[in-house]
Amino acid sequence: MPYHLSDKVHFVQISSHVKAIDSIYQTTDFMGIRNIGFMVKRVRINTTDDERDKSNPFRFPNIGVEKFLELNSEQNHDDYCLAYVFTDRDFDDGVLGLAWVGAPSGWCQTQTLFLQ
Repeated sequence: MPYHLSDKVHFVQISSHVKAIDSIYQTTDFMGIRNIGFMVKRVRINTTDDERDKSNPFRFPNIGVEKFLELNSEQNHDDYCLAYVFTDRDFDDGVLGLAWVGAPSGWCQTQTLFLQ
């Protein structure tokens, strides 16, 4: 999302995406599981001021897509069932999105740390 847009415009864009996802999942039958809904519980917008914040893992402009996904995964999202990152970054090779694939029982799991 362009930096010159106001926070309100960003919220509207995110809300539009979530409403579209919600309408798809509300009407889809997932082998007997129905009426799955989505809502926004927390939004954080990184601004150019956040580039100077040493605690902000997303402050560097040249993070690759896999590292970006890893950095988001390292955040504690235990209070939320699902976490998304919307970004205006231009990743290599035209990558538009990337996600971890959860375990079959992965609905609303809490954070798990893995040793590399």
